[in-house]
This record gives sequence, C-alpha cells and structure tokens, in this order.
Amino acid sequence: MGKHCHQRVKPAGGVDVLYLYGLDGDLLARLWGQLMEINNWVDMFLYTFMTVGVVFIAFPTGIRCIYVGCVALFKHRVIKFDNRSRLTIYSRTSIELILAGVLCVAASIWFLFFDKGGHLFHYPAEVMRFFAGT
Repeated sequence: MGKHCHQRVKPAGGVDVLYLYGLDGDLLARLWGQLMEINNWVDMFLYTFMTVGVVFIAFPTGIRCIYVGCVALFKHRVIKFDNRSRLTIYSRTSIELILAGVLCVAASIWFLFFDKGGHLFHYPAEVMRFFAGT
C-alpha cells in the first residue's frame, strides 16, 4: 500500500497534469463522482441557468417537438414540411422533428437524473453549501 496511485508532473506549459496509475475502486469512484461545485457567483449563475434551463426549456421543447412531429406524421400524413411553414426553422421533415425531440428529452433526462448522480437531486444541496460558505 506504500505505492503512489498518482503522480503530478509539471509539463513545459506550467500546467499540472495528473497521471493516474493503478487506480483502486475508491479513488476511481471519487474521481467519477465529482459533482458540479459552486465556488463563486459565476459558478452559481451557470449551474442555476443550466439546471433551470433543462427543466423549463429543454425538456418541454423536446416533448413539444415529439408531439408536433407525431401529429404531422400520423394524423395529417405530412412527411416533408412546406418551405413556408414555421416548422422548417427546426426541421425539414416530421421524422427529423421527432428525432430532435427524442434527443432533447433523452439529454434532459440524462442530465437531471443520471449525470453525476442527477443534477436535479444535488442542486439544492450545492446551493445550500454555497450560501452556508462551506
């Protein structure tokens, strides 16, 4: 156990680089499990904007794209949108609109519930830690 699991090297640019050798499970879990840390007001603004943006903009936009694309494809039998349609801003076909919605919803769910333990769950604790000054 006397061996070092990592070695810090300062390359020519003066930037610290961490080379990891022989990682054990505990160290690996600590490295992968790092949360977004709010250390200053810029971090607070960015983390809040990202979390609130995913909850109130990205996820509903994805749901709306899926709904509109499915209505166009299955109810109105429209595959390619007319060039004068406002929907051509987002996609040219209803299938593209559905796929964009699925991607948006999947990325939102991943960010909110799975990425680093789920930002939706860890956001309140990070905000409280920031304002408590710890």
